[in-house]
Amino acid sequence: MVEQGALSAWLEPAAVKELEAFSAAAEGAEKTVLWKLNDQHHHVTLHISGQLVLVEIDIEPTPVVTSSFTDIYQGLKSTIVAIEQCSNIDELCDVTASELKAIAGFDKVMVYSFDPDWNGLVLAEAMEPGMESYLGFTFPASDIPKPARDLYLRNPYRIIPDREFEPVKLYPVINPVTRAFVDLSSCNLRGVAAVHVEYLKNMQVTASVSVRIIKDRQLWGLIACHHRTPKNISGQMAAVFELLSSVISAKVGALEHKAFHDLNRRLGDSYTRTIGNIYQDGNLVQTLLNGEPNLLDLFNASGAIVTFRNEVHSVGYTPDRAQLEDLLLWLHLKELRNVFSTDSLSRQYDIASEYRQKASGLLVIPINAAKDEYILLFRQEFVQTIKWGQPGGTHFI
Repeated sequence: MVEQGALSAWLEPAAVKELEAFSAAAEGAEKTVLWKLNDQHHHVTLHISGQLVLVEIDIEPTPVVTSSFTDIYQGLKSTIVAIEQCSNIDELCDVTASELKAIAGFDKVMVYSFDPDWNGLVLAEAMEPGMESYLGFTFPASDIPKPARDLYLRNPYRIIPDREFEPVKLYPVINPVTRAFVDLSSCNLRGVAAVHVEYLKNMQVTASVSVRIIKDRQLWGLIACHHRTPKNISGQMAAVFELLSSVISAKVGALEHKAFHDLNRRLGDSYTRTIGNIYQDGNLVQTLLNGEPNLLDLFNASGAIVTFRNEVHSVGYTPDRAQLEDLLLWLHLKELRNVFSTDSLSRQYDIASEYRQKASGLLVIPINAAKDEYILLFRQEFVQTIKWGQPGGTHFI
């Protein structure tokens, strides 16, 4: 229960009643309200955290907004339509950056996605003239450690209105009710690490907002907003960020799922045609290597070898016979029971460095590994240049 006597000195009766009702909510619940304090309205966010109700009060007064949901939606309608009309991820990222910059008025907006190792690639940006571009840069996973990434699964956005803020410690340090530190991880007004403030200074960024993009309940990427001067975000604009985060996340999921299903359909069609050709031609190996479609088409490979019944059949760019014999011995010692793949064979098998230009990647499908019968698929070496950003150069922590 909320002690009304203690709160009534600070809050109006309506706010006390609202707080008391919210205190019965479930763990993790959150609610955004507008309270009148000292004759001014303030944006307030309520959180349930264990035995506590955490109350975040934006120190900047906010005007009472009389706009209806319909009014707000009409202002965002063109942006949502533009997002929904995107046909691929690159287009979606470009539209997201330009639309959010126009709506929120930040000097720069970037869209940033994560790879499987949690390195991040800047896919799109919209910015004012004279600002440094990060488009195409990759930032190491250490820039955004796992605890910071996990917070975005709980909070749709992170706001830093002014890097020059003066942090204020909670009092008392140990909460007398819980006899523990207060967990502020669900709050947006929590302090910022000193090292991160230094990063912002180095980038000549004073205010920032980062907004999550979620796919399949995992963090897919972030939308990063930078401003060169202090910039406070109203409660209404924070709600807009949260709404657009959901819209963009849904579109990312839809586009990637569509691409996956389209690929599955094409592979299914190719599989059906290949099986039909095998039955029609009566020659398994030759159909796989030279049919329409063939192994190179199915796997986007540059070369293929089939070792079957003591015979070797090949097509495309492959190791020579002596190199193949050494490779087969190496595979024999691995006693493969399942499909094996690598995008850099020479890292695992030193001898492969001799022919990495034509066979750097390898996919092995065992037919009968005990008899060294395999389907081997090769890809030529692909040299990729990565433009690494300076460690700690991003603003997402």
